[in-house]
Amino acid sequence: MIQRGVTPNEVSYCTLLDCFFKMRDLERSMTLWKEILGRGFTKSTVAFNTMINGLCKMGEMVEAVAIFARMEELGCLTDEITYRTLIDGYCKSGNVLEAFRIKALMERQAISPSIEMYNSLIDGLFKSKKSTDVTDLLVEMQSTGLSLNAVTYGCLISGWCDEGKLEKAFNLYSEMIEMGFTPNLVVCSKIVSSLYKFDRINEATVILDKMVDFDLLTIHKCSDKFVENDIISQEAQKIVDSLDKSAMCDSLPNNVVYNIAIAGLCKSGKVEEARSLLSTWLSRGFVPDNFTYCTLIHAYSVAGNVDDAFNLRDEMLEREIIPNITTYNALINGLCKLGNMGRAHRLFAKLGQKGLVPNAVTYNILISGYCRVGDLNEASKLREKMAEEGIS
Repeated sequence: MIQRGVTPNEVSYCTLLDCFFKMRDLERSMTLWKEILGRGFTKSTVAFNTMINGLCKMGEMVEAVAIFARMEELGCLTDEITYRTLIDGYCKSGNVLEAFRIKALMERQAISPSIEMYNSLIDGLFKSKKSTDVTDLLVEMQSTGLSLNAVTYGCLISGWCDEGKLEKAFNLYSEMIEMGFTPNLVVCSKIVSSLYKFDRINEATVILDKMVDFDLLTIHKCSDKFVENDIISQEAQKIVDSLDKSAMCDSLPNNVVYNIAIAGLCKSGKVEEARSLLSTWLSRGFVPDNFTYCTLIHAYSVAGNVDDAFNLRDEMLEREIIPNITTYNALINGLCKLGNMGRAHRLFAKLGQKGLVPNAVTYNILISGYCRVGDLNEASKLREKMAEEGIS
């Protein structure tokens, strides 16, 4: 662009900077940043926020704070996004104390907090094993006039599930419904996967049973892998009862609920049990979809069982279910984790023949794979190809 005599503007620079960060190319990001400042964009809040966001996403918090300090030195105005981005970065890196320090700085600037900021802090408290502070934070949040949204409920339910305090998670699930929010697949899957994780299999199946007209509990009793305790806790009963009040229990198709069960098992590391359950359901008329297979393929790939993952892909094709790019991303990721870059690249090269277009995730998986094996030449070629195709 510069060689052709076209001077990049603020938007062009920020777009390119964001692209480099998404490619996880820190060196080129830092070089471009020096050029941005050199060309006089020292008062651009958008440019500084883009830089801080990219560094936070890469976990480079020391550098992010240095850019923040430089921002203040140059007299560039900070905004809620600036502080929120730093707070989220610290929370994701497990340093919630620094996140609260940034929050205090923001408050001294009289900048109003957002629900997104509080959601990050809630998530950060759970990740840092400081769940005892969550209640006080919620009280503070509501005192500012902010209300819990679907993401807040999701963070809280996930956090309490991870701590094994399922009664709190179930109560929040009921409250979420009463407040007019419909729990999505992620929330339902988290609850079910937590029940499976703590071997409370019958409770998970009773909850799922309430959503569908299929006897899941009977299926589980057919397998020695599952517990035989039929006692359902009061907490589980609460969520079962709440489903009667939820529009979701009438609107979710059976296959969605089955997918929740499979995702729950996969997330709790019980991939073989999930595969066994799918086989049982198939014999009873269940029609799997892309999500069903992609969930299992991803789980097998992460576990390093790439052959099983490809067998499932073949099974999809036999059932005339066309794998989407997400499915192939999972397969490519599995191959890259094993260091089998040759096979990963061959599969990548065939995507066009399958009618699929690689996305940013596809490229980033391959680039990371090549970087891990030290083939920076191939990684660089993919970065260039990604840029040529306008993928960010």
